[in-house]
Amino acid sequence: MTFLLLGAGRTASAAGGGGAWTPASLGAALRAWYQADLLTGSNGDPQGSIADSSGNGFGLSASGSLRATLAAADLNSKNTLRFTASNSQRYNLTSSVFSGASAASVYAVYKVVSTSANNGWMNIGSGGSTSFPFSNGLYYNDFATTVRKDGMSPTASSSSAYRIISIYSAASDWAFYMDGGTGGSSGGTSPVFQTSTNTVGFSGAQQHIGVNSGLIGLDGWFAEIVLTNAKDADRQKAEGYLAHKWFGAGASNNLDSTHPYKSTPP
Repeated sequence: MTFLLLGAGRTASAAGGGGAWTPASLGAALRAWYQADLLTGSNGDPQGSIADSSGNGFGLSASGSLRATLAAADLNSKNTLRFTASNSQRYNLTSSVFSGASAASVYAVYKVVSTSANNGWMNIGSGGSTSFPFSNGLYYNDFATTVRKDGMSPTASSSSAYRIISIYSAASDWAFYMDGGTGGSSGGTSPVFQTSTNTVGFSGAQQHIGVNSGLIGLDGWFAEIVLTNAKDADRQKAEGYLAHKWFGAGASNNLDSTHPYKSTPP
């Protein structure tokens, strides 16, 4: 699989030869892909639209005070996207992204200011409101599930640094990883939380990125978001790709030394 960078309208390539792994390598499993480093403008500029790099046409849009703003050269000299809780900033995500899906995964690079805002990360599941993390420091998430997973506790905090988030949902299987494990560069490769009690489900109402169904605003940043319609689709490769792109190689990235892509990108 090769991937060509084509400016602001870049999209995933067709299947092809070798080369470095990117989300384009996921093929048909890739549903949507949002890269904040492709956004343009000056620091603090509102962002009315975010292109979908998957080629599937699921671009995001917002207007007025709902627009997040550009954080210029914020992480590894790359732009990120700043959400402010007081404005409940969010982008609508069409339900067509997961139409007919029996499983789903999300991979993201994410940071919050603090836990005090309760941090509505995204509203994609049907299991109730998501706080990621909540003001008690614990994580509550309903990604692609009918029953919210509550009280999850990583070994690192997304309020202290940007974190790599991986979540998948499938029949009788749901899991959450931070930095490829329980969180931080000494967090191993086991999940923060995993359960065999799970039913896949998506919100029948409008889905959002940046705020949950309870309108609890996100006070933080997104750098990149990848959405798939498959369980655990190339998860460790996705983590390696995000780690090397956003943090750099080896000691400077968040992955544990036992992660297969700690030192070398996929």
